[in-house]
Amino acid sequence: MVNIPSHLPKKLAISFWIWAPISVRKNNPYLDFDKTMTELRERSYNCVRIESAAGFTHDKNGTPRGNVRVHTSFGGHEQFVRQNETVDNGLCNCLERLVDLFENAKKHNVYVILSSWFFLHTYWMMDEAITKSILDLHPDQYFQFFAEQYDLILKELKARNLEKQLAFLELQNEVDGLSFIRKATGFQNDEDKFNHFRILHEKAIGWLRQRHPDILVGYDTQTMKTQQALMPRNAQVWNAHTYYMWPVYGVFEQGLLSKNIDMNDPESFKHVRPFLRDDYVPFSEILKTREGLLDAGVGWTRRVWLYRNLDPDKIPQLEKILEDQLELDAPSFRREADEQVQSAVSIRDKILPGVPLVYSEGSTYCASNLLSWEERSDTYWKTLEHMTRRLAENNFWGYVPRTNGGPDDRAWKEYPQRLKYLNELFLSL
Repeated sequence: MVNIPSHLPKKLAISFWIWAPISVRKNNPYLDFDKTMTELRERSYNCVRIESAAGFTHDKNGTPRGNVRVHTSFGGHEQFVRQNETVDNGLCNCLERLVDLFENAKKHNVYVILSSWFFLHTYWMMDEAITKSILDLHPDQYFQFFAEQYDLILKELKARNLEKQLAFLELQNEVDGLSFIRKATGFQNDEDKFNHFRILHEKAIGWLRQRHPDILVGYDTQTMKTQQALMPRNAQVWNAHTYYMWPVYGVFEQGLLSKNIDMNDPESFKHVRPFLRDDYVPFSEILKTREGLLDAGVGWTRRVWLYRNLDPDKIPQLEKILEDQLELDAPSFRREADEQVQSAVSIRDKILPGVPLVYSEGSTYCASNLLSWEERSDTYWKTLEHMTRRLAENNFWGYVPRTNGGPDDRAWKEYPQRLKYLNELFLSL
């Protein structure tokens, strides 16, 4: 049994601010945390989940790094994809930005979840020398490295009396999908390898908890139907995601993001060609933006290419296709949401009895920022409400209406009342 500290809220209504501490693009909303925290509270959120910048706040000797280089992940083409509009080429003092966020969180009575997307996304856009120095560690050292980096961050927060704004931290986002674990297992369900990394994770969590017994350390997964062998038995929170409505985009993408399609052959993407600009940017140009940088992965590279090239004049037609598909799929999506929640409760009771459950990512994600059919669809919002009620009924501690719900997303300004309604519903049940 884990008791939630008395200074933390009974429930967390979470907004996903993934790149807040490293967003340097001019006029982006994360440059003014006071303003965005005010707007956050107006929408009845009381918590944000962010990239901790662990590894980029301090060097290996514990010295603050000061300014580090950040850069666009795909040469600016990613700006057409949701939640990729705020990072730009420039310098960022990640520790300074993190402290600024926590100071404003304290001012506005907001709580923070710290995570790291280092192995999934963060390496795309951060200083290459620092990134390489981390990746050059042996995979068996990764969890301990991030535990030590979090130790340094926690000391900085405690020196400023800001630690009580921390809801919990997790060493890595979506551990059950981490690339280095998948490679070690040969992309198979290798329980011996899972147990190996679980033990390393447990040791790192134990090391950090010994130094900071007042801080909750959680575990994060990409699904609520996760690999149980990977779950550290000393985690104090389980943060489980489910993108139960994301498959709706399959009617448009039709396997385009998979490896076995030749993107240099126009025949391979003829099904999406009617929705692309006449002067679409070739896939080879997207690949060139990563020359000299680490590979960003097949799926995400193709996603950037696809949504960067949408023809604005064809958006209404595409939105109608997606909305019609949702009308057909909504019942199955709601069943999947129910199954995911039931799975989370069952696995938690078996592996981590008494540990609080949190849902901090889900529904749909990273399509084009030109699309707004989700925001207009009553069926979409009713499905979100269905999930909200299921999570509350099953006593989840934390909840996000959907991943796309921060100040960089159009729903923030265009549909604030819909976000507010769902947050208040969760908090009241």
